[in-house]
Amino acid sequence: MKNFIFATAIALFTTVSVSAQTQKKAAKKATTQSRTTSQSTKRTSSSATGTKQATSTTKSTVNKKKPVTTATPAARSNYSERNETSVRPSNPPTVHTVNRSEGSRVAKTAAPRFGIRAGLNLAKYALGDGNVSGYEAADFQKNLPGLNLSVYANLNISRSFTIQPAISLQGKGTKFVIDAPGESGTMTQRTLWIEVPVNALYSIQTGNAGHLLINAGPFVSYGVSGKTRLRADSGNQDFDISFGSDVESNLSAIDYGLNGGLGFRFNNGFTVNGNYSFGLAELTPKDRRELTSSTELKSRVLSFSVGYSF
Repeated sequence: MKNFIFATAIALFTTVSVSAQTQKKAAKKATTQSRTTSQSTKRTSSSATGTKQATSTTKSTVNKKKPVTTATPAARSNYSERNETSVRPSNPPTVHTVNRSEGSRVAKTAAPRFGIRAGLNLAKYALGDGNVSGYEAADFQKNLPGLNLSVYANLNISRSFTIQPAISLQGKGTKFVIDAPGESGTMTQRTLWIEVPVNALYSIQTGNAGHLLINAGPFVSYGVSGKTRLRADSGNQDFDISFGSDVESNLSAIDYGLNGGLGFRFNNGFTVNGNYSFGLAELTPKDRRELTSSTELKSRVLSFSVGYSF
C-alpha cells in the first residue's frame, strides 16, 4: 500500500514538475516571440521612417535641381496667343452673295456675250419733190411691214457701257396707195438689205427685274434683192429691182445712216427692243439723179424686236 501511494506521489510530482517545466518553456517561448515581434515592428517603423526621409530628400533634391525661369513679356504674349488660338473657335466661313444680274449679265466686263433678235419693221421713204399722176407722192405713202433678224455681240467696256456690233437682215421699202379720179391702185417696193450697225449701249439697272437699254450708233447696208409690184386699174406689173449707180439701176446699192432706240433686258436673258433707223444716203442712183429729176429717196425704218442674250 505504501509503495502504491509512493508511486502515485512520484507520478504526480513528475507530472507537476513536467507541467511546470512545460509552462516555463511556454512562457519563455512567448516572451521570445513578443520580443521578436517588437523588434520587427521597430524595424518596420524604422524602415518606413527611412522611406519618408528618402522621399523628402528626393523631393528637396528635385526642387533644388528644377530651374526657376521667368518668362519675358514677349514670351508671355506668345504663350497667351497660342493658348487663345488653341481655345478660340475657328471663324465660320463668310458667304458672299452675288447678284445674278450683276455677275452674269453686267459685271463680266472681260468676256463678250452674244445674242439674237427678230421682229417687225415698218418701212417707208423720206421723199423729196416728186409726184404720182400729178399728186404729191408723200400723200399716198404708207408704212410697209417687213421683217428683221439680227445676231449681235456685246463687248463690255465697263459695268454699264457696251459696244454692240451686229449683222442683220433688214426688210425695207415702201407702199403707195393711189385713190385718185380715174386712177387707183397700189405700188409696193420690197427690198432686202444686209446691214451692219455698231451701237454704243448703255444699261441702267432697274431693281431686280433687269436693265433698261439705251443704244445709238451708225449703220451701213448693202442691197441684195428687191421687187416692185404694181396693182392698178390699167393693169398689173411685177419687176425685179436692180442695185447700182447707173441710169438703168433702180436703187443705189449702199445705204448708211444713224439709228437709236430703247430696250429692256430681263434677268433671264430675254430682251425687247424698239429702234428707229434714219437713212442718210440718197437711194436714187447717182447717174439717174444727174440726168433726170427723179424723186429723192432716203430710208426710214421703225422696228420692234424680241430676242435672247446668252
